[in-house]
Amino acid sequence: MRTEDVRLLDPKKVKLFRNEFNELSLEYEGRRYDNISVLKAFPLSASTYYIALIDSEDKEIGMIEEIHLLPDKSRRVLEEELSRRYVIPKIVRVLEVDEIFGMPIWRVVTDRGERTIELKSRHDAKLLPSGRVIIRDMDGNRYEIPNFWEMDPRSRGLIETEL
Repeated sequence: MRTEDVRLLDPKKVKLFRNEFNELSLEYEGRRYDNISVLKAFPLSASTYYIALIDSEDKEIGMIEEIHLLPDKSRRVLEEELSRRYVIPKIVRVLEVDEIFGMPIWRVVTDRGERTIELKSRHDAKLLPSGRVIIRDMDGNRYEIPNFWEMDPRSRGLIETEL
């Protein structure tokens, strides 16, 4: 897709809501779209910018450039939908890091309970400049450590061996 093919929607004209079947719906320029889905163009680096709205036939309706420019009600509906779609468990403690045949295996405690995370390689754990750590497991699931520097010393030590 070329840049000129992207259709930016006027945020003032976007009305997002839940229809009678609790599906995400959009009204835009006199047209109604039911059962739409949303996709973040940059889920890690710019998660509130460039949100694609996709119709029920998997065709892009358009893109919202910045969530915060939407009317309050539509913004709340969109944020709720994005948080449901992009669930990323937060790692609160690292219990153990092991390796089997070159594959890192992390045993962690998340905000959703204890998990064992199998990574393809060490490159699947990235420390971002903000201190946030993003981890992708073998199945493509993502986990995050909101702030590496706020972890307990033992967890930080285990993580440092993998970054």
